[in-house]
Amino acid sequence: MARIRLFSLARKRNLLVKLTAFILIISLTPLLIMSVLIYQNMRMTMQQELQSANLNYLKQTVNAVEIVTNQISESFRRLPLDSNIREFENFTRGSYYESLSGDYKPEDQPGLYAYLNSKYRLVTNIQILKQSNDYIYSVYMVDQGKRMILTSDNIQYNPDNFYDKEWNVSLKTLSEFPTVMDIRESKARDGGSKAVIPVFFTLSIPGNYLIVNLDVDSIYNSIVSKLDIKLGNSFFVMSETGQMMLYDGRNELNVMIGADHNFLELLDTKGESSSYEHEYKGRKMLVTTQKSDSLGWTFVTAAALDELYKSVSTMSSMIILICFLLVAATGLFAVAATRNLYNPVRHLLQFINKNVDPDSHKVDPDQRELGEFGTIRGSLEAAFEDRRSLQIRLKEGLPANQEKFIHMIIRKHSLAVEDISERLKFLSLDLKLEGIALMLISPEESDRKGKSVENEKLRNLKLVDIVESHIPEERKRIVMEFIEDMFIVLVNCTPHDFSDNFQLAKHIIHQAEEHLGIRCSIGIGEYCEDIFTLGKSYEQAKEALRYRSMTGSCEVIYIEDVRLEGTPLFIYPKDREAMLIHSLINGDLPEAMQSYREMMKEIRAYEGRVHYHQIKHAFIQLLGRFVATAGEMRADMNTLLQEKDNLFSLLLQKNDWNEIMAWFEEIIKKLSDHIGNAFREKNNRHIVEAMRILEADCGGTISLSTVAEKLGLNPSYLSRIFKEDRGETFSEYLTRNRIERSKRMIAETDMKIKEVGEHVGYYKTNYFIKLFKEYTGMTPGEYRSLKLASGDKNTPAN
Repeated sequence: MARIRLFSLARKRNLLVKLTAFILIISLTPLLIMSVLIYQNMRMTMQQELQSANLNYLKQTVNAVEIVTNQISESFRRLPLDSNIREFENFTRGSYYESLSGDYKPEDQPGLYAYLNSKYRLVTNIQILKQSNDYIYSVYMVDQGKRMILTSDNIQYNPDNFYDKEWNVSLKTLSEFPTVMDIRESKARDGGSKAVIPVFFTLSIPGNYLIVNLDVDSIYNSIVSKLDIKLGNSFFVMSETGQMMLYDGRNELNVMIGADHNFLELLDTKGESSSYEHEYKGRKMLVTTQKSDSLGWTFVTAAALDELYKSVSTMSSMIILICFLLVAATGLFAVAATRNLYNPVRHLLQFINKNVDPDSHKVDPDQRELGEFGTIRGSLEAAFEDRRSLQIRLKEGLPANQEKFIHMIIRKHSLAVEDISERLKFLSLDLKLEGIALMLISPEESDRKGKSVENEKLRNLKLVDIVESHIPEERKRIVMEFIEDMFIVLVNCTPHDFSDNFQLAKHIIHQAEEHLGIRCSIGIGEYCEDIFTLGKSYEQAKEALRYRSMTGSCEVIYIEDVRLEGTPLFIYPKDREAMLIHSLINGDLPEAMQSYREMMKEIRAYEGRVHYHQIKHAFIQLLGRFVATAGEMRADMNTLLQEKDNLFSLLLQKNDWNEIMAWFEEIIKKLSDHIGNAFREKNNRHIVEAMRILEADCGGTISLSTVAEKLGLNPSYLSRIFKEDRGETFSEYLTRNRIERSKRMIAETDMKIKEVGEHVGYYKTNYFIKLFKEYTGMTPGEYRSLKLASGDKNTPAN
């Protein structure tokens, strides 16, 4: 009955309606706000973009014109023209030679020849200057002292007879290099005229000039006319004197602005670079100016904003249409999205309905009114209650887990510092990882006789409390019963404070005997720089306790006080042993032999420093590990070595280092051979089975994972042994097998290429054709045509 109520409750869709309404509100509100903001900001954004674009256009135009004048100046500097002019100007008796007529005196001829040669070089360089730039119309060199004008037409004129009378009509105080003048009409030799921009270069003698006349039409057609100047807009250049230049006279707006002196004066006050709106004759204009410092000109554009803003009105209509479409799309999205969002809730309710025990998880009536969430809440509360119960059980088992962790960190382990810190925190163990003193407390066995187990455990807890209470509060510590009647104490301290632990240990011994009647001894190992040296210190503390027979009971025994001077503690190289066994199991004999030799080197280093029985015990321990490894591999060591006698007895009979090492090397080799053969036999069986599966079926469902699953193997393991056995990866072999099978089907059947690809596992025909061509050098169709052309009788007609 409870299950029926849960099911009916889960079918209510209150949440679905709420989600749909919520998503619609959340989606449409920003959309409407953004639409208004976009429309309001569009005019401002467009104006800023227009201003930026116009400024960029003007800067490009200014740069282009400046480049022209700079190229002329560079040509003037690079050509020997400058030096030729100075030579000609300052030629001794140049005016005299110009005045000669009739027959020349013999004594004048050498100087006259040099003068004429100087003039020839000058005229030649003037012609070269004219030809160096397409925008140069003509070049004049004016020498007032010699009363002459040289032109780029290679003709010399007297100033009074020069055809371009007005070359100096706007002459003013000139800068040294160069000065650009206003546009003027230059007379041509044939009587015509040309609009030019004169560029004056002052020469070394006052009154002498080099004039370069730039072709206005050429500059306009090459630079200005390339600009995107639309109908109703204006572009022109204003000189320093306020004269309009480089403009289209057919443009009515240019003509109107040129006749409006007030507007031109306003432009002159706007500075070097500006962009602003201006009301001009009833039209709102966007005016942009850019001044050239080197030319002294101001480049101006004026664009009608009303025409530009028509696109904004069009865009506003588009925004309304887009908003309408977005509202409709958002509504559909909201319905679809809420259904998808509701699916997890529906699945969760179905899961609760199927898996929750209705008798153990009752739904509260108040929660039932909340619909789906009430049902989910009731189930989650029950789940959290179960989790809370598990956490309580975990805390109850915390001491045992703490003890296991301490056992682990004093032995060889692979935990990183971060892992140790995390586990210390999880297990509520308060200890830093650096600077640790280790003590082992061992009660006397005679004190335990006649006591019940309960009393003994209570007494041990009291002993832990006594130790805890006498350690200074500022020091982090761990105190626990480590093994049966053996207590371990880990205390953080500095090397300077390490000696304080001896006094602490004496106090603990005194308090334990006085309050609990427990007589105990305490062994202390060397100071641990970090937690990774606890194992060594623990072995030292245990060794120290073994000296109780010499020092007496109820004493603090420090390893350095009882260890014979110069006699080290023998430590069995377990890490080397682990590496040796790992290499053996992996069948890596060279690595196993290397690990064995390094292990023997460490053990032999103790020879003469520790008792020989300790070294003998190390050999026995190693032999025991070999026997255990062989047993794990289902092998008998006596059978492998062909020995009938007990192996440990044979080892004890050997007293020579070389004999022992050779014997162990033989064990390693034979054990490695056995393990290698066993693995190869096992791997060969797996490869044979895998090949059988691939030969039977190479369709699209076949993969490394499916074959490994059929064989009960790990995919990575199957991949590795397959590569070792076949010399190629599983994927490479599968692809090659599929292509070979498809070749036979193409040659021997009339199946379509698409059907062949699908039969061998490639459902995308284009990919199959591409792969086939990579392997065979031709497409499937070309391969079939080749087989047909070869006259293969087994090939049916297509």
